[in-house]
Amino acid sequence: MPVPRRGRRQKIPAFRITGMEFFVGDEARPTLECNECSENSAPGIGYRGSAQGLARGNRCCRNKQHGIYVCQQAQPRLEANTCEANEWSGIFYFDSASGVAIRNICSRNKGHGIFTSVGFRGPKLRGNICKDNQADLEQSRMASGCLAPAIIFFLWIISTHVFRGCL
Repeated sequence: MPVPRRGRRQKIPAFRITGMEFFVGDEARPTLECNECSENSAPGIGYRGSAQGLARGNRCCRNKQHGIYVCQQAQPRLEANTCEANEWSGIFYFDSASGVAIRNICSRNKGHGIFTSVGFRGPKLRGNICKDNQADLEQSRMASGCLAPAIIFFLWIISTHVFRGCL
């Protein structure tokens, strides 16, 4: 598929993503909407670099790492996503990542519901529901250091795209 010019908005049909994840990097600003990002060997959705954009209504469940991973200076808007039964945290902010997380549901993850690094301003959190997450229940402490995901295969998004899974 040809790469669209920077700033051009393009709609691309969504599909069930199994064995790979959405990985948004550099200065990309895609819209990821109503996708099933489950049973991946890495996070369901990952943001890094100076990436922004919107992730809304996605299901990130049963991933081998986090449901949604945000690191470096990324600032996405995470809205009404479900992150459930992941091996690590539901939503994980690291480095100086920020942005907004609104009305997300994080439940039954082996890590925290939503984890944020200390020592920076972090994301704005509003109306999120975190319940029955193992690390929250155990009040465990995570070790400091880089927890970059081991990416087996990824879909690199380098421009502004819209991925829709809603009917």
